[in-house]
Amino acid sequence: YSVKLSSIDLDAGSTTTQIDLCLGDTIDLFNGITGQQAGGTWLDTDGTFHIVNGNLFNSNGLASGVYNFEYRLEDGCAYDSTTASVNIFPPSSAGIGGTITICKNEPTDLLIGVSGTYETGGVWSDPNSAALSTSEITWGTLFVPGNYNYTYTVGNGVCPDASSVVTIIVNPACDWLGLEDLIKENVSVFPNPTADKVTIDFGALTSAFEIEVMDMNGKVVYAGTKAKDNNNFTIDLSAFERGVYMLKVSSEASSNTIRIVKN
Repeated sequence: YSVKLSSIDLDAGSTTTQIDLCLGDTIDLFNGITGQQAGGTWLDTDGTFHIVNGNLFNSNGLASGVYNFEYRLEDGCAYDSTTASVNIFPPSSAGIGGTITICKNEPTDLLIGVSGTYETGGVWSDPNSAALSTSEITWGTLFVPGNYNYTYTVGNGVCPDASSVVTIIVNPACDWLGLEDLIKENVSVFPNPTADKVTIDFGALTSAFEIEVMDMNGKVVYAGTKAKDNNNFTIDLSAFERGVYMLKVSSEASSNTIRIVKN
């Protein structure tokens, strides 16, 4: 009998870097290894069964996270293998944009206008596409009434960026600076926003006040009078539709309008 011995030279290469992939995309697993011999087979060690055409990984329908795949070369009972790792990122989410109605000169937080699920840490840009350092807006000068679109953009560097638009409507019928005057006179409105009742606290003021609640079309939906020496005045808004209303407080000396939100 004669026996022939020959060397087995198998080299499945080595791992390079983890592959970043957006959920739903497809990647070539060979991008995750280097120096490998041809003729091997990719094995799905995590049981996702999403390898197509031998070396393509389709992430559609999977959860975000890290998935590992083995490149394996075999010769009889001998083998060599290398692992490629794929990190799946979920698509970016900027939520659903909406509308905020404010008075002239009124500060506001743009995030109030975003609903649904959204990622934090995104970037706001103003109507001129200039980046803002914060979601809070403070009007330094009298702002021209009208509609203004602000864009919120988020991205993880792997999936395409997502964005939502919040429209600021500046109502010409009221000026937030008037609210500041009321605050100086120790007048406060709470809770705001409210689900049912809102209370006006007039502090030490003892004069009579006429009180009106108007919808955003300027229609008066409530009217009342605060008598002298009555410090608190409560309005029941439980029957009102959800939205933004203007609370007008008038006396012989002044008239001020305050924005209130009915949840």
